[in-house]
Amino acid sequence: MYQINSETYWIHSMVSNQYLIVEKDDLTLIDAGLPGNAKNIRKQLEKAGMDYFAIKRILITHADGDHYGAANDIRKETKAEIWAGKIEVDAMKTGSSSRALHSTGIAKVFYNIASKMLKSNPTLVDRIIQNGEILPITGSLKVIATPGHTPGHLSYFLSGSKILFCGDTIRIVKDVPLPSIGGNTWDEKIAQESCAMQLALKPSMICAGHGYLEVKNA
Repeated sequence: MYQINSETYWIHSMVSNQYLIVEKDDLTLIDAGLPGNAKNIRKQLEKAGMDYFAIKRILITHADGDHYGAANDIRKETKAEIWAGKIEVDAMKTGSSSRALHSTGIAKVFYNIASKMLKSNPTLVDRIIQNGEILPITGSLKVIATPGHTPGHLSYFLSGSKILFCGDTIRIVKDVPLPSIGGNTWDEKIAQESCAMQLALKPSMICAGHGYLEVKNA
């Protein structure tokens, strides 16, 4: 587990990243990782001297199995609530994604295999959150609608420290932030618009689902 600043940590897991916001004995987890990832998260928190059972809520960016797959297990163990946006909530209820994958050739074979590997159990959400909400987390965690990768994707922005938790709306490629593209992207044009909107916030750090970037001269 890597400490980003005094209140924010990066948890690296198989396939995807999770992030932790720490407020004394109140922990907020952003995304949960693949099914079975609860054990990894607990191990990393305890190694850092933190109480796994202090996780009070899990904020989901979008309904892909590598982002919400372990949420049920974490909630069962810690009693944490699961928060997500309405469109993604409807998909999570059935253990599915909020959009179909579209690809051809070898990519289609890859995505078919990946979709089976990333399959999650039905997951009920405790609280539906929406664009523009300021969540009671550090007093400044803003919910931002960032559709494109999926139709109801949400990102989270700490306005004080300018840390952006962007899920899969932004890819980090050779230290360059780029929009979601390809067969797992619901709408590439909208994804480009969401990426541009987030970069216009001039984040100091971009905490992506698959990568991490400290932005110089933000």
